[in-house]
Amino acid sequence: MWNRAITRRISPFFLLFTAACFIGFASPPVSTPLPPALATDSPKITPLRSSLTFPFRNWHGLPVVMGRLGSLEHLSPLVIATTLDACTITPQAVKEAGLSTMKNRVTLHLPDQSDTGPLLNIPHLQIGAITLTNLAAVESNTMALLSAFQATRPDAPMGWLGAPFLVNYQIGFYGSQNVLVLEPSSDPLPHGKGIVITPMEKGNSEPQVKVDIPGAAPFLALLDTTFPLTIIPAEAALKAKLKVTRMMPVHTAAGQVGFLAMGQVPRISIGKASAQSLTVAWIPPSPGGKTVNQPAPRLGRNFLDRFQITISYAKRKVAFQPNPPAERKHKSESNK
Repeated sequence: MWNRAITRRISPFFLLFTAACFIGFASPPVSTPLPPALATDSPKITPLRSSLTFPFRNWHGLPVVMGRLGSLEHLSPLVIATTLDACTITPQAVKEAGLSTMKNRVTLHLPDQSDTGPLLNIPHLQIGAITLTNLAAVESNTMALLSAFQATRPDAPMGWLGAPFLVNYQIGFYGSQNVLVLEPSSDPLPHGKGIVITPMEKGNSEPQVKVDIPGAAPFLALLDTTFPLTIIPAEAALKAKLKVTRMMPVHTAAGQVGFLAMGQVPRISIGKASAQSLTVAWIPPSPGGKTVNQPAPRLGRNFLDRFQITISYAKRKVAFQPNPPAERKHKSESNK
């Protein structure tokens, strides 16, 4: 798992995976935009009277839960993706589950990535004690957007659960404990000593908050459960006078377009919730003056896993609760 490996070194695969997520290796597909209803309509779900806790495992940095798709007898690995505006199912899973696709195709979005695929309806999805029916999804090999090699692994995720699934609940994401908590959306946010509650900034269903680092102007960043590293704007890195500790080339299908810079911020904060000595990445301006695509700023797992995070889509708020002292010490050491 990436969060253990990073305690010793940043592996070549980790860097290539990070670079691939920044800039697509092919031009984005052109298709019908994702219908708003796909990301906002609620499927029929089992009503929650109390919170449910699910363990997840980290599959190459991706938080994966096990669920039963349609008529399949076996459980399938499904990624919890806070920055995906759709639920997706791989072509292989569509075939195995006997699902039917529709004629119309739509475009779905991850930060800096997009894909096109036919709409489909998942008649039945069960995750633990939760049952969803008639869940709208898109046929897409979403993993291939991040790593074509990892997408071919036999244990690769069969689906991704994005906004159409997540917005039905209040989500607790405890990355350091590998725990996902689903609560009724009407439940109150946690409160108490040390807990910081901040508003979700205006935007789509993907959670986004205002971020501060010393010396730079505040900027908006996504809460990204599928990304190992925290990404900041190049301008923020310049203003904060961050020291580059590592550089690597970033490529597209057309050739090299820039470099990925990595460094460490002394502190990164969302309101009064802050993390000290955090590794971040950005794409600096090209020395040749060529235009370089800037990745969407995001708070990745190396930041999120320092907290117990609760996302309330209904209230448009996020609660940050620091990990217990022993876990804080471990995470601080593992992300230097």
